[in-house]
Amino acid sequence: MPRSRRGTRTEEFITATRAAWGPDPVRHEGEFYRIARSQVNPEPVRARLPVLLAASGPAAVKRAGRIADGVIPIAGSPRALRDVVTTFHDAARKAGRDPRDLAVVGQVPWPTPVTREPIGEGRPFLGGSPRQIAEDLVVARECGATGVRRRRPGARARRGPAGLGRRPVARAARRGDREARRLGVLAS
Repeated sequence: MPRSRRGTRTEEFITATRAAWGPDPVRHEGEFYRIARSQVNPEPVRARLPVLLAASGPAAVKRAGRIADGVIPIAGSPRALRDVVTTFHDAARKAGRDPRDLAVVGQVPWPTPVTREPIGEGRPFLGGSPRQIAEDLVVARECGATGVRRRRPGARARRGPAGLGRRPVARAARRGDREARRLGVLAS
């Protein structure tokens, strides 16, 4: 699949998927996907399942604003996150959609360290001590993020960042959650 066609295919995939999740009988005839007239059972419990697109390039972010229920950008810096949110919301408005109804879930780049003690110069956005991460969550919210996703410490790795074992990293993440709740960024 040429890179120039990936966006078109993604848009059609979402259209076909929403057709399959919609009322029966289902039918979709497209360039990439075909669903013959059929019944799809069981149907989703929710009438409309949200579709969030991972996107970082301008074309993908605009596509998400036009057709998705949210975007998942890599949150490498406050400026990058703010730029994605602005592009996403502008595209949504151009498509006649209300940005307040859409999600922006920042994805923390991996590996971004979680440490017991604060990190000084060169600290990555959404990395560092629990307090630093909580403060960055406030900034992410001010940039327009409705949520932030961080890979769970130790999810695949045998050891966490900075040579810490899985348990100390998980404890640091829990402290970060408590600090974020205290600052009013994370719901209890």
